[in-house]
This record gives sequence, C-alpha cells and structure tokens, in this order.
Amino acid sequence: MYSGMAAARNTDAERAYLRIISVREKNRGMDDLDLAADCAALATFYLDRKRYAVAEPNLRRAIVIIEKRLGPGDPSLVPVLDSIAALYVNTKNFAAAESPLRHAISIQESVYGPNNYNVATYLDSLAMTFYLSQRYAEAEPIYKRSLSIWEVRLGGDSPQLATTLDNLAVVYAAQEKFALAEPLYQRSLALREKDAVLSMNNLALALDGKNDNAGAETQYKRAITLAERIPTLPGAANVGEAALLQRTLQNYATLLRKMGREADARKIDARLAGGRSNLK
Repeated sequence: MYSGMAAARNTDAERAYLRIISVREKNRGMDDLDLAADCAALATFYLDRKRYAVAEPNLRRAIVIIEKRLGPGDPSLVPVLDSIAALYVNTKNFAAAESPLRHAISIQESVYGPNNYNVATYLDSLAMTFYLSQRYAEAEPIYKRSLSIWEVRLGGDSPQLATTLDNLAVVYAAQEKFALAEPLYQRSLALREKDAVLSMNNLALALDGKNDNAGAETQYKRAITLAERIPTLPGAANVGEAALLQRTLQNYATLLRKMGREADARKIDARLAGGRSNLK
C-alpha cells in the first residue's frame, strides 16, 4: 500500500512539473530562463528516481536555453553541466561525461581563476571519469593538477588531501608505476592517522569537560600511541606529526595535573623539554 501511495505522489509531482513547463512555454516562450530552471528541476526529479532516459533531454534543453540567453560561459550553466555529467557517469557513458565536465572547468576557471578549489573539484570528477574508463594516462596529469591546487588551498598537511592522494596513487598503480604510488599511499595514510589523532584529542577534551577523567585519559593514550606511529615524511609531504604529538602530550599533562598526578605530568614535561628529537 505504501509503495502504491508513493507511486501516486510521484505521478502527481511529475504532472505538476510538466504543467508548470507547459504554462511557462505558453506565457513566456520557448527560450525563457525560468523555463530552463523548470526543465532542470524536472530533470533532478527524474535523476532522483534513476529515470535517466527522460532526465537527459530536459537537462540538454536547459543547457541550450541558458547558452542562448546568457552565453556558453555563464556560471549558471555549471550545476546543469554537473547534473548531466553525473547522469552519464551513472549510466557508465564515461566518454559523454567528458565534454560537460570540461565545459564546467572552463567556466570555473574564467570566474575564479585556474587555481580555485571549484576548479579542483571538477578536475577530480573529470579524472575519475578517465579512471573509470581505464584512460589512466589521461587521468594522471589531471589528478596532479588537482592535487597541486588542493595543496595550495588547504595546506600540505591537511587530512582533506588524502582522497586526492589515494586517487592519484590508484592511477599510478593501474599503470604499474608502483614506485610512484607508494609514497602517495604513505602520505595519505599519515594524513588519515593525523585526522584520527585530532579526533581523539577532541573527544578527550570533551570527556575532560564533563569530568570523565578516566575516559579522557584513555583517548589521550590512544592518540599518543597513534601519533608516535605516524612516519616523518620528507619535505612538503610532511604531515606535521611532531607538532601534533607535542600538542597531545601537553593536553595529557594538563589532564594528569587536574587528576593530581603531578609525578606523571612531570614525566610528560621532561619528554616535551627534550625537544622534537625526543618526542618520538
């Protein structure tokens, strides 16, 4: 009964979308910008229900109207291009996804510049379509460019870099470039471990705040153990593990003093006083 009611609601919603489009065509003409928005909304309705065959012509129609009225470089095209690219990826028509993604990248570059995170997001999507269609050599430079943008925007030690590092490493591995893949996997793992240590620190602080000293101590010990295992990577690949371990030790020493365990806190102080080389 529930599925029947849901189907009826979907049918009613579809009719409402189609009625709005019909009225818009009659009152505003066939190239009205609001009509483009209506077509895109109907396409989204279809996409949510995996009705790709009827979603595609509505997206194409929206693109044609926007390009005619505002030009092919207008930013309002980007979400529609994104939707039609996603449609092609979902239907495994990866070759067709390339054109709308490149179009979206071109618009984002014009609006924000070549090194903006919006550009990097669409570069990642384009590279993924190449990877999924086994065009590894073409995916590689795009992931490299995306990674360079994310590093500038987020910083080289941001855990958010891990996904792009993994993606580039997978592309290298698919081409049997294992020597290039390995350091990327190591860096990605170090960043994810760093993120876990940060989460443990935050949890410990929350437990400390509610006077759950035993729970906070457990989390600090877990964080210290993991932070000690994070490798020291060379140059720009370094994830700042020493500073993270130092902060965790400082937080733990503060907790120990709160618990009246001054002798244990001083052991942590002595370790911190030994400098960077003594931390790990």
